[in-house]
Formats: sequence, structure tokens, C-alpha cells
Amino acid sequence: MACSDILATVQQALSLQIAGDLAGAETRYRAVLAADPGHADACYLLGQLCRQAGRPDEAVALLRRAVEAAPDRVVFHIGTGDALAEAAQPADAVQAYQAALDLQPDAVDALYGLGCALADLGARDEALAPLQTAIALAPGHGPAQAILGELALHRGDFAEAETCLRAAQVAGVDSAELANDLGIALNHLHRHDEAIAEFRRALELKPDCPEAAMNLGNARREEGDVAAAREFYARVLIRKPSDCLRIRMATLLPPVYASTDEMLEYRARFESGIDELLDENFSACDPITQGGAHNFYLCYQGFNDRDLQVKLARLYRKVYAPSHQVMNKAALPGRIRVGFISAFFSDHTIGHLNQGIIAGLDRSRFEVFVFSVGKHEDAVARAIEASADHYHVFTERRLAEAEAVIAQCGLQVLFYTDIGMEPFTYFLAFSRLAPVQCTTWGHPVTSGIDTIDYYVSSVDQEPEQASAHYSETLVELSALPAYFRRPGKPAATRDRASFGLSDAARIYLCPQSLFKFHPDFDGLIGGILAADSLGEVLIPEGHHRQWTDLLLARFRRTIPEVSNRVRVLPRQSYEDYLQLMLLSDVMLDPVHFGGGKTTLDALSLGVPIVTLPGEFMRGRATLACYRRMGMTECIAAS
Repeated sequence: MACSDILATVQQALSLQIAGDLAGAETRYRAVLAADPGHADACYLLGQLCRQAGRPDEAVALLRRAVEAAPDRVVFHIGTGDALAEAAQPADAVQAYQAALDLQPDAVDALYGLGCALADLGARDEALAPLQTAIALAPGHGPAQAILGELALHRGDFAEAETCLRAAQVAGVDSAELANDLGIALNHLHRHDEAIAEFRRALELKPDCPEAAMNLGNARREEGDVAAAREFYARVLIRKPSDCLRIRMATLLPPVYASTDEMLEYRARFESGIDELLDENFSACDPITQGGAHNFYLCYQGFNDRDLQVKLARLYRKVYAPSHQVMNKAALPGRIRVGFISAFFSDHTIGHLNQGIIAGLDRSRFEVFVFSVGKHEDAVARAIEASADHYHVFTERRLAEAEAVIAQCGLQVLFYTDIGMEPFTYFLAFSRLAPVQCTTWGHPVTSGIDTIDYYVSSVDQEPEQASAHYSETLVELSALPAYFRRPGKPAATRDRASFGLSDAARIYLCPQSLFKFHPDFDGLIGGILAADSLGEVLIPEGHHRQWTDLLLARFRRTIPEVSNRVRVLPRQSYEDYLQLMLLSDVMLDPVHFGGGKTTLDALSLGVPIVTLPGEFMRGRATLACYRRMGMTECIAAS
């Protein structure tokens, strides 16, 4: 074939490719390559055609031939990188994009491809620079903004994620994946209605998108609409079958109940769902990525949860086999190596209760390792990091990776501060990563997990026969298992009027999350308000508007004569929350599951708390504090 014929055939093939006749174009490209195997343009264009046809491996081979024939053509290196990325070879794609940038440092497509490939390799910090450079060179580069938004999601910077994803939308990116990512960011920013709108948009753009259906199910579950959550989870199961998600569906509980009967009905459904699934055979899966749940709301019902927690753990044992099991129990020479792990070592109740313990351990006896799930930047997080001998952040919630890191530390004791607060540490606790593994009252209920040996509590907080409440061996310290630093007393800069409160009212403050408002508490609130005509009970608004609406509707049924004197206040800054405490006459401890940090805050300010001790440790923290203080006047007997 003459040179002029080769050129004409390549042009014909390209016209057919543009017109969508891939078969006709491929025939002509192959004819050219039969005559001239090293024809660079034919190799490149046929490689791109193979990418269009969904044959990435063929595309890679052809594009590499194009690079060999013309190594100075930047576009050939970029095309090779794109094909390698599609063939799930991100490490080789990085090399191809870098070769393009060596020839042309401002090649925007190469910068974008390099950032994507590095992100695919898990090198997310390294991915930022090329993506940011691409945007600096091409400010309207929507795909680069979308990837930057995804990276911000991974590192927990949800405000930055929203900014980048919105910029991608403005630049014309309109995909289910982007809408889903934006919904995740908005949900973490507590803009739940906007988040749900984005998840719905993702499903409009891609009706079979399981990620968006899963997130919409999660959002409905968080709102308390369990029936709607089940419907969306069922949609996920059609596309992505998961035994972990089946367990989640069987154990769904709402945060706020309409009545005691509804609560009991959900509890019975929870137990029967577990019992039915225990008889089935399951396939192994990763519970973090496939819908495993940590069962947060069960302990707010006011019952002994030991048997149900043990059953749930047995059920998850059928689907999740940890990668690491440390069997050596021989004592190592030197200091005791103790690790602390949580996703809440930050300006959070867990961080405040444990910061002093971590800092105060005798370093002549203990070598302290701290494992933070997620990167936190606030003052409490920085103080915990500074006080640790070793500090590690798990930026990605990957169980096998975390197990490997912790196992290599040679710990003798691993202390989970709050098993049950979130799924990652719940499932991590299924591993044996230290000869002795403990948990405590960060989430004040037994874990039910057979690899957790001890539950650390307090003799002042536990009732008689408390060991029957735990699957772990119960350890009752002579002091409370916390080290709480007294908050500074705020200056009295606000009065009642600034909160919309009357100076004439007697204020009963109950600053607890609404899932602590058990139906049994309604009658006590009603009795107090009926006995005190000047009384007003203050509660915070719920994390979701639906929680508040449901609880107030319940009050209108259960205590109709006084429900108008239950006042809902917006959630406050910490400083204003302390001011509100100082302006209140008394604080009320909810029944069955009382205050923890709120109790310590109130007592530090001299605000009295009336408590009716519960049957279980989670309803007895205020009692324990009063016992330590030698005071009984505010402890109710009935």
C-alpha cells in the first residue's frame, strides 16, 4: 500500500469512527497496520477505537506501539495512560502520564489523568497537586473538581468537598456519582434535606445506582423512617446482594418511638430477625463496604441487651473473618504496651472523657499507642496526639489495613473506648490484636463480641449482679472510668430573655439527644409540670427535624395537659450550652439512659441534677457521681 493510500485509508477510517461505524473503521485501520505495522497514527486511533469498544487490554497494546513509534507525541502517552487506567493498571498509568508531563509539563489532560491514577492507587495526598495544577491551568475543568471533591470526602473535609463538587456542577459535570458524593458531603454537614435531594437526583440520573440507593436508605434510617429505609435497601440487594445488608435490614430500629408498644414491637422484630438469620449460611464479606451495621439504638430501650448483643456478634462472625488474630500471650520485656482506639478522639464526649487517661498513664510503666479513626484537627485531638508515645491515623476505613498496623505494634492491651458508637471499631473488635482487649462506657452496653475480654466500669455505677449484663468479664474500678477536665465557668454574658425564656419560669433543663427520651420518661415530665405551674422543660431540637416532630407529637398524646410547656431550643454552641445550664434551676436525668458528659458539665457548674437510677449502668452515671461526692439529696427513690 502506497504512502498516499495509507493516508487516505487512515482518514476514511477516522471518518467512519467519528460516524460510529467502529467495525468499518477497525477493518481499515488493520489494513493499514498490515501494510505498515509501525504506523503511529493507525496504532493510536485503533487503540482509541478499542477503548470505545470496551476492549482496554487491546487498547493498551496498540497505544504502546504508537508510543514506541513516536515517543515524542504527548497525546500518545496520555492515551496510553487513559487505557491503562481503564484496564485497572493505575501504577503503569502513572508512568504513562508522567512521561507525557516530561514532554509537556502543562498538559492538562495528563495532569488530570495522573491525579486520578494516584487516587486509584490510594496515594490521595499525592493526587492533589496535579489535579490542582490542572484546575489552575483550566479553571473550568469539571472532572478535576469532581475528583478533588471525592478526595475531600475521603479525608473528611466535607465543606471542601461541597465546594469542589459544586464547582464541578457549574462546569457541566452532571453524573449520578457526583450527585451521590455531594449528598454524602451535605449529610455530614447536617443539611439532611439537601442531601436527600442529591441522592434522589443520583437515582434519577442512574436508577440502578446501588450506592445512591444505599445512601438514601441510610438517610431515611437516620430520620427514623424505617419502612422507607427498608425499601431502598431492598433496591440495593437486587443490584448488589449482601448478607451484611440483610442483617442490617433485619435489625433496623428508629431513634424515637411513638409509644412503648411500638418500641416493644421493634425489639421483638429485632430478635426474631436475628434468630431467623442465625439458621442460614452466609458468604464472607467486608461489613464496612457491604452494609454492616453497629446496632446503636438498641441500648436506649431500657432492657438487658446481653443476649441480643451476643447473638448479633455471632451472626456477624458468619460473614466476617478478620485478617489478623494475635495468639501470643507471652509478656514482653519493658513497659506495658497499651493501645487506645476510637473514631472520636476529638472535641467529642469520647475525646473529653479519655484525654486525661491517655495523658496521665505512668510512662515508666506504660508505652501508649493511640489509633485515631479519621483525622481530627481540633484542640482535643491535638492534645491527645501530643500526649501519645505513638499516634496513628486511619484515614481510610479499611479493616484489613487497620488490623495489620495494630498487630505490628506488639500491644499487650488494646482498649476500645466506645464499641458500638460507629461501625468501624465495632467490626475491628472482632479481631484479636492484643492478648488483652477491653472496652468501657463510651457506648455503655456490652459489646457481645467474644474477642473483647473485659468491660471496665465503676463500683459506684453498677447495680448488684451486674456481671449478668455483660459478655465480657466486668471490672469495677473504685473510681469512675474517665478523666474529665473541668470546663472553665463561662462569664454570665447572656440572660434568659436572650434564649427566649421567662425570668418568672422555673426551668427544668434536659439537654440530651432525643433518642434518650424513652416513653417511660413522658409521665415523669408530665408529673413535674403538673405539680409546678411555673415549670418549663427545655429540650434540644433533634439531629433531624423528624425526631423533634415525632417526640412532640408523642408528648401531645401522653401528657396533653402540659405538653405546651415542653420547649424545644435550637442546638447551641458549647459556650451557649454552658450559659443555658447556668440559667436553669435544675437539670433532669432521663430514665434508663442518663447523662454522661452533660452530668459532668452540670456538676462542674454547680447545677443540681435530679436522677432516678436505672437498672443498668447506662442509667446510673449521675448516681455514681453523687456517690463519689457523698450527696444523696437529688437521687430519687421512685
